[in-house]
Amino acid sequence: MPKQRITKEMILDTAFTLTREQGFEHVITKEIAERIGCSVQPIYSYYKNMEELKRDLFHRAVVFYGEFITRNARGEKSFRSVGYAQIQFAREEPHLFWLLFMMKQESLNSFEDIYEKRSNKKVTEQIAEKYQIPTDRAKALHLNMLVYTHGISSMLVTNSVQLEDVEIRNMLDAAFDAFLRKIRDNTVSEKKEMDYE
Repeated sequence: MPKQRITKEMILDTAFTLTREQGFEHVITKEIAERIGCSVQPIYSYYKNMEELKRDLFHRAVVFYGEFITRNARGEKSFRSVGYAQIQFAREEPHLFWLLFMMKQESLNSFEDIYEKRSNKKVTEQIAEKYQIPTDRAKALHLNMLVYTHGISSMLVTNSVQLEDVEIRNMLDAAFDAFLRKIRDNTVSEKKEMDYE
């Protein structure tokens, strides 16, 4: 029987499966090789080190996450459903959530970085249009919800809390309404101040 040719895709697929099952910290060349049924040599022929593999693995996780959100965020309240889908992702894929959102990423050092690199800018435009608020305020609302949703997701992933779906939806709706109300109040106040000047 001819030997199976080991491909880069096979290595990445195996590493991705291991990450989903056990977490990235458990992804080691020996385990990948055992699962594929080969020595570690083919792995090192494609990847010089684990950092290179981690980069490809991270990209694979980003694509998987995007597809998950697209599949699960539906309905009239599309922006709110995205938040719920993010929390659902944390519940169903805790190890991938940890890799994407809880491990230190060199390119993420501020909330602005999170907004620029982890959010869909079209959502901000949709919020501005739907709720008739300026784009900069829609961006602030979007970022506030990203932070709030991340907090709930993190607590679920670390088993800090147990929440029912209804509770989560109610919390997201209440937070969204509060953030939107605050933004509208500030916009009205600023307009009044400008009118008095």
